[in-house]
Amino acid sequence: REAVIQANGTPEADTVVLAAGTYALTRSSPGADLDTDGDLEVAAAGGPLTILGTGPGLGAGSSVIQAAFAGTTDRVLTVAPGGNLTLSRVTLTGGQAAFAGGGILVAGNPDGAATRLTLDNAQVSGNTVTSNAALGGGIFAGGGGLYAVSVTNGSRVDGNTARSTGQGGFAWGGGIYGGAPTGTGSIAVTDSTVSNN
Repeated sequence: REAVIQANGTPEADTVVLAAGTYALTRSSPGADLDTDGDLEVAAAGGPLTILGTGPGLGAGSSVIQAAFAGTTDRVLTVAPGGNLTLSRVTLTGGQAAFAGGGILVAGNPDGAATRLTLDNAQVSGNTVTSNAALGGGIFAGGGGLYAVSVTNGSRVDGNTARSTGQGGFAWGGGIYGGAPTGTGSIAVTDSTVSNN
């Protein structure tokens, strides 16, 4: 978390290198979208950020970022409007959110360059969004502006869930959902797998 906070404070490109292991997010603050607690926040002011691990998956040799908030729930990560994040050789898991983006929320940018998320040989797995209008169990992109999501180079979005809680509600995009309630952009999947969501 501290490395992401530092990266947000400088405008040049940064790379956070993770050794093998599980990095548990435990500072609870659901819905705050601040980098000091709750989910990790990638800000536009920090310039492009790459989080580079040792390999995807949940095994001993993998780099895993896990939401593990005591007594409450939150997603794993938010890319704020205008942010630019690449996840390479890491797994994101354990996120639980209401309405949108159980694993990752990509907040579209209404005032400039698209908010960007790239999965490069990365995995988003085991995340859940639950509400009467549930969107994007693994990844949600949209919310009022431009976005660009690229899933590439053997990445996997699998085992995520979008779950409706009420009669007459809906759940769309167990793996990835883009566009609603507003926003425009692109979601490209290349040499990768979106399955079992």
